[in-house]
Amino acid sequence: MTRSSPPSSGDQVRTQPIRTCVGCRKRASKPELIRIIAVGDGTMCRLTPDVRGAGGGRGAHLHPTVACLDLALRRKAFGRALRRQGSLDESAVRAYVRMAEDTTTTDRTTAPTGGVTEQKRSTRS
Repeated sequence: MTRSSPPSSGDQVRTQPIRTCVGCRKRASKPELIRIIAVGDGTMCRLTPDVRGAGGGRGAHLHPTVACLDLALRRKAFGRALRRQGSLDESAVRAYVRMAEDTTTTDRTTAPTGGVTEQKRSTRS
């Protein structure tokens, strides 16, 4: 057998990881979706946008639209995807999705108050 040489660096195209939206169940590249994590233990957990991907543990991916969020909540998809039982507070995710829909830019590097980055800052103080 002969091995073919790997393509030169100019020929390679870097592809993005593909994830599935828990709302509409459509597949999309990772940068098109927001990652949602559950913060807290016990019977009450808070769903939080993990904008920078720094939050540990399981994550669920969602298109940044109110329609996909409503579908995910109606189907109780967050509880299944994150393997959490009990109540899930989606207020931070809802605020983030509304903000993302209102902005015309696709840059989602700043999280609204209550996101993972805000939470880490408040625990360091």
